[in-house]
Amino acid sequence: NKNIHIVGFLGIEGYAVLEFLLDHGITNFTVHDFIEEEKAKRAFRKYHIFWSLKKCNEKLDRILNSGIKVYFKKSYLKDAENADIIFVSQAWYKYPQNKKLFNLREKGIEFDNMTNTYLRLAPCPVVAVTGSLGKTTTARMICSILDNSEKKYYFAGNDNLRPQVLDKLDEMKKDNLLVVEVSNRQLKMTKKSPHIGIVTNIFPNHLDEHRDLADYIETKKNLLRYQGNNDFAILNSDDENVSKWKDEVESQIKWFSLENKADTYLEKDWLMLNKERLIKKSDLKVSGDHNIANALAASLACDVAGISLGMIKKGLKEFSGVLMRISLITEKNGVRYYNDLRSTTPSSTKVALESFSSPIILVCGGGAKNLDYKNLAEVICQKVKLLILLESDVSREIKKSLEKSNCKRLVMVEIKSAKRTSPLIKEAQKKGDIVLFSPAGDYFVRDFLEKEKINLKKIIKEI
Repeated sequence: NKNIHIVGFLGIEGYAVLEFLLDHGITNFTVHDFIEEEKAKRAFRKYHIFWSLKKCNEKLDRILNSGIKVYFKKSYLKDAENADIIFVSQAWYKYPQNKKLFNLREKGIEFDNMTNTYLRLAPCPVVAVTGSLGKTTTARMICSILDNSEKKYYFAGNDNLRPQVLDKLDEMKKDNLLVVEVSNRQLKMTKKSPHIGIVTNIFPNHLDEHRDLADYIETKKNLLRYQGNNDFAILNSDDENVSKWKDEVESQIKWFSLENKADTYLEKDWLMLNKERLIKKSDLKVSGDHNIANALAASLACDVAGISLGMIKKGLKEFSGVLMRISLITEKNGVRYYNDLRSTTPSSTKVALESFSSPIILVCGGGAKNLDYKNLAEVICQKVKLLILLESDVSREIKKSLEKSNCKRLVMVEIKSAKRTSPLIKEAQKKGDIVLFSPAGDYFVRDFLEKEKINLKKIIKEI
């Protein structure tokens, strides 16, 4: 009987909630999207690339013919002041057109989101992963392990590569698992915690959206804030921020570590779980200490969920990585080209650089998010032979940090067009080099690739 409004219904999160309501016979609600009506089909298709054009059109037609109230740009947020509940997407507060929503929330209207719906209504245990770095990889590692077990599971990611699974809640059984990747933005509104919560690490991120680092950390704590004695927190004992949570968490804590003995840890070349050998470092198909830490976290979560040691071993060995996370695009004339477009912070680009021992040509640029680029600049000085900066906030921050570091051996070029990267790389690369596309900031794809109607494969083809 409540008056429900959904803001951003064409997007993945908004549509998932909308479809869930329609599937349960609820049509007495209102949806909004800040786009012209004639552009709705194109926008819906852009957000739901995993469906065919025909399926996208069918789903959008279902919305428009269902009897629900639909408001586009001209009437955006009409009657929202009469809502009892407003469902929003995770980045709703970043858009100027949503100023009215701030006022409505201050007046006491209840706000909700897709993540809360998963946590509130899932009939099975939820395994949720968050962290500044590694949450996507850790979540996918868990899925790889579960793929090799008899445990049926569902996965809700934080990207547009696959559909959400709110529409599957009714078919989930008590002995299934729901694996959810949870972002900082989604955690801002979390009112319930998962049965198994994993925090991979805490690095400065999204500080343009928080008062300070302490406020960002408090938001991350929301994943575990509502846990009880029968729940589990999988935490990184090596992380100086996360390791301090010991006395704040009400659930059972399980620790993972690269540096010390813990519930799961690294001992020389072996990943250890409950003091038993799991797999060797060399058995992992993904490189870097950060991925060893991700594997430790994933194995510990699956152990808590009752998955056998043999299945955990097999799943970790078969995991081949995440698209756009230090993923090899191709190798040509002895040069390897890597897609690391998911690295949208200086910390994640720094981790990517540290994964290689060969000379690196680095391409980056984007929105800086009020983060510190000093540590990244130091690693760039050590490992990068050519730095190609796309003119942006990131390029300005990196240049500023490099000036302070007195880096003399580095060749640096700043350009305005992504199309200019091809000749620069072609001239500088040599056999054995690594070419790494790692933005170190937000909106690289939108501002440089989509804007110029180009992609990494086209750039590499021109080299």
